[in-house]
Amino acid sequence: MYKIRKAKKEDIKNAVASAIITYQGKLLLLRRDYNPGINEPGKWQLPGGGIEAGEGSDDAIRRELKEEVSIVPETINFLGEPLPRTYVYHAPLTEKESCQIKKGSEGMDLKFFSLSELSSIPVTQKLKEALKTHRKIFESLMI
Repeated sequence: MYKIRKAKKEDIKNAVASAIITYQGKLLLLRRDYNPGINEPGKWQLPGGGIEAGEGSDDAIRRELKEEVSIVPETINFLGEPLPRTYVYHAPLTEKESCQIKKGSEGMDLKFFSLSELSSIPVTQKLKEALKTHRKIFESLMI
């Protein structure tokens, strides 16, 4: 399991917060924009993004989820920091929350996928590596 540590405000330079959002055994992914400056455009990733100045990782993940999936789930659990300055959360959705999910101001699309479907879609390199390295964790969260 990840080393558990909450982001300190002074540690956020170039830091990111991402969420493993699950509902009924599926994982919610965001398809990246084709805007200039976007790395790996058109590929699927976990919702989340950069931590802004003056923000901790908890604040950042709530802001990013509001921007990208239009809601802040009631339950957001900090899982840990699998890489330096990369803060990962788990948000298991309720049925009501799953109906409120819609694409926000960022990304091209949102969609739920089973783990088996992920091998047939283009995902970011970071997500590909996370799925390979931490597959059992993903499986345990998608029950």
